[in-house]
Amino acid sequence: MSDLQELRENFKRTKESLLVDLLLREQQDPLNAPIYTLEVFMKKGTNIEKVRDTILQGTGTIPSIHDGGTHVVSNHKVTLDLLKFISANDDVLEITGDYSGGAASIGARHEHRH
Repeated sequence: MSDLQELRENFKRTKESLLVDLLLREQQDPLNAPIYTLEVFMKKGTNIEKVRDTILQGTGTIPSIHDGGTHVVSNHKVTLDLLKFISANDDVLEITGDYSGGAASIGARHEHRH
């Protein structure tokens, strides 16, 4: 399996533009994880309190919840390991987001692509 195929398999729920952006930023500064506003689209019926607690414990940030508990937005440092962890959750439909550097999140910006 090629490196590209392996990336696509491990991050199949992650929007490719987010993944490429993160890889480039990690190459530029491998010692400092970049800060992103991540948006995660979840299946209906997901235990959103468990999701909120997991994000708080893992990142120290409290996410905002939108669209009846199916759209989770958080602003924090992001690594490939974190994206892989999120992607492994069967309740996740899609992961997208934008680099925010040190700026505060401006909130939800993306729509789930069906």
